[in-house]
Amino acid sequence: MRKIRTKISSPDKLSARCQEEAGQLCSSFQWLPLKDLAVYTPESDTHFLAVSFHGSKPAIVYIHQLADSKVVESVGSDGQEHTVIITWEAGQFLKCYGSCKVGEMKLVSSQVHCR
Repeated sequence: MRKIRTKISSPDKLSARCQEEAGQLCSSFQWLPLKDLAVYTPESDTHFLAVSFHGSKPAIVYIHQLADSKVVESVGSDGQEHTVIITWEAGQFLKCYGSCKVGEMKLVSSQVHCR
């Protein structure tokens, strides 16, 4: 799981950053605020997950496997960078300790289908 720390918080700019990483167009998103101890499962076609700690007190997100709830990764606020982009894998969920915001980005097909 790759983690990219950034000061960017604009959904459009974060999607552009993900496009650079993936080499393919990424969807934009709207921030979803999560409260302390909130559990969230991104959609199965999510390719990148943005986690923002901007304006929050110290917080951490633990990423768990759906199958057995085992913790596989964590990401937290570091006091300098406010957003972390995570390459997301299906079959996982997250739990936020403290408050944070998340945004899901999906890969967008560049193929145009004509009749």
